[in-house]
Amino acid sequence: MQDSTKHTDSETGRVETKETTCYMCASRCGIRVTLRDGEIRHIEGNPNHPLNKRVVCAKGSSGILKQYSPARLTRPLLRESGAERGSSEFEEISWAKAFGLVEERYHFFTEARHRQNLYYQSMA
Repeated sequence: MQDSTKHTDSETGRVETKETTCYMCASRCGIRVTLRDGEIRHIEGNPNHPLNKRVVCAKGSSGILKQYSPARLTRPLLRESGAERGSSEFEEISWAKAFGLVEERYHFFTEARHRQNLYYQSMA
């Protein structure tokens, strides 16, 4: 990334830094994210955060790769009928259908006879 102090906005685009929290694991470390024209350009640990005090792990600093990976899922996929697990045979479905399937499965497991198979996890 170019040093914004040595270049004008017209050369580098709008550069801004935002403080936020990393969601790559349950630790929720404080990070500073540098954006140029709204796109992530750099991630570093936040020195003012009481938990990680500027340090950010490899997982956290790789957040850029997660955000812009060409393999990132952007639409819900459903395994094709008859396809085996691991076969990578999926069809794109609508968000409405995806949420409907989640709701259907949630209601199935919350019925009295299936509650022993349901596990809740919260990361507060």
